[in-house]
Amino acid sequence: MTKQVRDWHKDMELVAEAATWEFELTFDGEGNIVKDTQIIAENVGASHAGTIFNAFEALLYWLQQYAAAEAREKKLREALEHCIKEYPQWDSKEIAAGIMLDYMKNVLSIIYPLDKEEEAK
Repeated sequence: MTKQVRDWHKDMELVAEAATWEFELTFDGEGNIVKDTQIIAENVGASHAGTIFNAFEALLYWLQQYAAAEAREKKLREALEHCIKEYPQWDSKEIAAGIMLDYMKNVLSIIYPLDKEEEAK
C-alpha cells in the first residue's frame, strides 16, 4: 500500500469549510445515520455522531498547530543559516561565537517566548 501524500494547507481549508456546515442527522433507531433512507454511517449512534463533529474541530486545531510549528521551524532554519554564513567571515572566532550565541538566544526568545513563571526560574 502506497502512502498518500497530503497537502496540509488544502486539508486545513477543507476542514475549516466543513466546520461551518450545519448538519441535520437522522438516526434510524439501529445506530445508523441515514439520509433519504440511505445509510451514510453505520453503527454510529448519537454519542458517536458528536465525536465525529468534535473530530473536525480537533483536526482544525492540530492543523493550525502544525502551521505554527512549521513557521517556527522556518525561522529557526533561517537563523541557523545566517549563523553558518556569518561565522566564517569573522577573524576572531571567539567574538563570533559569542555574537552568534546571543543572536540565537534572541531568536529563540522571539520564537518561544517564556511565560512569567518560566522567566522566574
